[in-house]
Amino acid sequence: GHAESTSRNAKTKSPDELLQFQTTDSSTRLTVRGLQGNTFYTFRVFALTSSGLSQSSEPGKFCTLAMPPGPPKSLSVVEVEQTQLRLRWEPPEDDGGAHLEKYFLEVVDWNSPTERMTKEFGGDETEGIVDGLQGNQRYFMRLTAHSRVGVSRCTELLATSGPVVPGMPGIPKLMEDPTGTSVNLSWSAPLDTGGSSILGYTLQGILCDCDMDYHALDVTSTKGSVHGLQPESRYKFRVCARNCAGVGRPSDWSPVLRTAPKAPETPARPTAISASSTSIEVTWGEALPESPPMLWEVAAQRADTENGKMPGPT
Repeated sequence: GHAESTSRNAKTKSPDELLQFQTTDSSTRLTVRGLQGNTFYTFRVFALTSSGLSQSSEPGKFCTLAMPPGPPKSLSVVEVEQTQLRLRWEPPEDDGGAHLEKYFLEVVDWNSPTERMTKEFGGDETEGIVDGLQGNQRYFMRLTAHSRVGVSRCTELLATSGPVVPGMPGIPKLMEDPTGTSVNLSWSAPLDTGGSSILGYTLQGILCDCDMDYHALDVTSTKGSVHGLQPESRYKFRVCARNCAGVGRPSDWSPVLRTAPKAPETPARPTAISASSTSIEVTWGEALPESPPMLWEVAAQRADTENGKMPGPT
């Protein structure tokens, strides 16, 4: 006999492929083995004696029974969210001669293999959503096709769910001594980026014992300068990172930082009280009580004379 395919879903065999079998006795029954499922075969019988081979019988055309389907094709992720993935696939090339009843998906947590879930989709579906996932987590997936005859081999996929907010950055630290109205701070990036690039940081600061005095600064690097602070005051700072999923938890508060004392005001213009050929006594106002006591720095620079004479005391 020879095999041929007359069904869209049957396996294709060349009509010229000839399979020959012989009985071992005069029995008129033979089981032909090693055939392919869901395939039509044309049978012809010949009588063989010591005198030779007869003409062939009229052909009989028969088909083997359906077989399990082939595996689904081209399993892929087409949409990613934090807690769900949308999958897409193509039907098997060969349905085995039986209608596909369903697709069965097994989802395994890559980090915890005992954590797994299953999903079922209709036999006519080629797309489905896997929800209930943890964000920024890898999952191993196996998809099989099912018919009344059996189950296909699995098609596998390793996929990662969408990003989550980043972890905590390092505690802000002083880069240099504070001024009376500003501080320069730096911090380390979070160890856990949440599965996405860090887009920036928000630096927060409050005046100790006075939460109403609040300072916030948005930067893209791991350092920043906060201005507009009160002199000789105690502040603490913290920072949080953000990515495409949102803003993460803030760092712990920094140790308390103290700004420098207020810079002195500009003194009044000096005036001369007395002068000699080698000295000039000047004053710039009355001394005020200061805590701590204030010192003064006086600079004298030779100037051009006016009409050949130096101005005397006034």
